Amino acid sequence: MQIPEVKEILSDVEIGNEQFRLLVEASPFGILIAGSDERIVVANQFAEKLAGYGRDEMRGLSVAKVVKGGLPVSPAKPGDASKIDALATPLEGCVRHRGGNLIPVEISLSALPCGGRLYVLATLTDISEKRKIEGQLAFLADVMERLYEAVVFLDEEGYICFWNSGASSMFGAEGNEVMGAAVDDIIRLGRQLTFREDLVPRIQRSGRFEQSINCLDLSNQSKRIRLKGASVNWGDRKGSIWLANDITREARLEAEIVKVAENEQRRIGQDIHDDLSSQLAAIGCLVEVLEQQVTDRDSEEARSLGKIAEMICVAGETARSIAVGLAPAAMNGDSFVGAVRALVETRRVASSPKFILTVRNESLLDRLEEERATHLYRIVQEAIHNAIKHSGASEIRIELSADHSSIRLIVLDSGSGFDCQSRGSGMGLSTMKHRIGLLGGRLEISSSPDDGTQVVCVVPLQE
Repeated sequence: MQIPEVKEILSDVEIGNEQFRLLVEASPFGILIAGSDERIVVANQFAEKLAGYGRDEMRGLSVAKVVKGGLPVSPAKPGDASKIDALATPLEGCVRHRGGNLIPVEISLSALPCGGRLYVLATLTDISEKRKIEGQLAFLADVMERLYEAVVFLDEEGYICFWNSGASSMFGAEGNEVMGAAVDDIIRLGRQLTFREDLVPRIQRSGRFEQSINCLDLSNQSKRIRLKGASVNWGDRKGSIWLANDITREARLEAEIVKVAENEQRRIGQDIHDDLSSQLAAIGCLVEVLEQQVTDRDSEEARSLGKIAEMICVAGETARSIAVGLAPAAMNGDSFVGAVRALVETRRVASSPKFILTVRNESLLDRLEEERATHLYRIVQEAIHNAIKHSGASEIRIELSADHSSIRLIVLDSGSGFDCQSRGSGMGLSTMKHRIGLLGGRLEISSSPDDGTQVVCVVPLQE
């Protein structure tokens, strides 16, 4: 029952009217009616239950006994009605429960003149659950505010609704400066991605997002962040919450570790090529000399020496092949595409599938910095190895292309394929993903049984 309706119905009705009592009892809120002495004249069952009293026990009690602080306006005379009606906005207060507890309520007041007297009708709405929820939200907001990580809440259109101190520190903008702003004006992502056009729609479709990505802050400083997002409701707002960790130093350290490992791998490959292969070649020559010195060329000793010479020759070829894999041609200058062609040619000779290599915009690929070219070479190497080892394909196509923003590698085989959902990631695939992550790229694998496999790798042309 709305208060204006009560006023209209009861403007000329005595307080003791039975019809009025029925209306008061039917109210879904607690109702108190007090006279000029601030003593309760009428209390409905809801109000009595709220305060912990039995039937009709509240009648005659002081309002201050039930409502902490009493009424904000005392109904002394009919002229005070305007003061009561001026309190249009509900007030927050507390009901004193009989057991001693204080129950938070919203109090709405309305003047009720009857029989030459002025009464106050107070409507009490229990807001305990509301306060509990508000307290939980305030606690969560405080926790997120204190987090070292950046926490950002976006509405459905990608505008900032929450921005903690971690975000201020990470992206160089205070919360009062960015509230209500489009997030892409504050955080500029790499790979030509945007929150509003790419990530927010992706969250709305899948519910979650997690990826390491490069970005620029307001001072144009480049950062590497691990970005996680989830679709959530913030109070009555729907949107997405994003957690960002600055992993710039970790990414640089990881890149240095990979670089050291790559250099050590090259050193081992070079040693195999320069030392072990040379020693095997020298041993082979000695064995051939011994074979020639054997008087009886048809003797068992001569045949054994011949077999040893053949095995040493095979071992030398294997050592050289391993050396090429460990230490490919230098990747600086114009040698990257040449190294890839040499790799494909080596695989073509050593395995049965037919290889088709297509290269587009070779000049852009040849200008890659050495570290980036090395990672790409290893990715090509692993993709070809996987296609040969697992697919049983009769034909393997390798497409390598570049434009002024990205490099695209496609390895497509005509083999048996596999179920992408059931097969786990092997060591080789995990290594590929790791290298692609270091380059800030993405990997897509599509396959199905008896339908071949396609591996697509796209990485930015530059860091």
